[in-house]
Amino acid sequence: MSPSFLPVVLALAVGVSHPAPAAPDPASVIAAARSVDPLRSLRLADPLPPPSLEAYARAATGEIVTGLVPGAAGEPHRAWAVAVLDVPIEALWAAVNDELGFAGDAWGGDGAVVRGQACADGRASLVSMPVPLFPDRWWVVGYRHAEDLARASDGAVRELSWREEPRPPHRLPAAVEAVVADGAQVTISRGAWLLVALDRGHTLVEYQLQSDAGGGLPGALAGPFCAGAIRDTLSAMEARASSGAAGCPVAVTSSLTEQP
Repeated sequence: MSPSFLPVVLALAVGVSHPAPAAPDPASVIAAARSVDPLRSLRLADPLPPPSLEAYARAATGEIVTGLVPGAAGEPHRAWAVAVLDVPIEALWAAVNDELGFAGDAWGGDGAVVRGQACADGRASLVSMPVPLFPDRWWVVGYRHAEDLARASDGAVRELSWREEPRPPHRLPAAVEAVVADGAQVTISRGAWLLVALDRGHTLVEYQLQSDAGGGLPGALAGPFCAGAIRDTLSAMEARASSGAAGCPVAVTSSLTEQP
């Protein structure tokens, strides 16, 4: 483990009976972000340029800072955000791995795990989004945990990434057969949550998303696919983590839990 993460790991081990720590200041947030740089090569998501120091400083004040990066030729832009959320990394990790529960809460979506186990590394899920006056949207994505990154930081830095899969499995759960038959597929859906523990009550988040709603869907109705909606996504995920609403256990299935 890198010495840079030792204070964070020790802070995570402090008993929960202690008062919640004060919000981290900009200097400590920037220092934590920079300490991740040597580990960025262990990420699985398509790399984006790290946010600027100014963006981290603004995030430390409670702002959810967003931006856009051009996509490859013929692809949509890639949206990004950086924020400091008032929840511990374990609770936030459980929340971001509960994509089906979040879809239901955030936009009334439905879905099912179509490969592997819920919450686990390597799973794939089919998720739907109802759209008034237009066919429902649906997408299938595979999810990965950056296990090497988590091990190198003793769990103080974690990444959940996802990428679209071109077609649904041949056998679908009955609950999602209708939406696939009658809806429109989202052909690009990829991104990542990068979580960095700041202390036992705050987590630095770098989020990225690239998605194309397709099917002639007007931008005003694209909701979760618009860069502006990312602020709502992060706020809603923070609320789910804080309330313990996530359907995944805090110790999400991971090789980290299998180490001696």
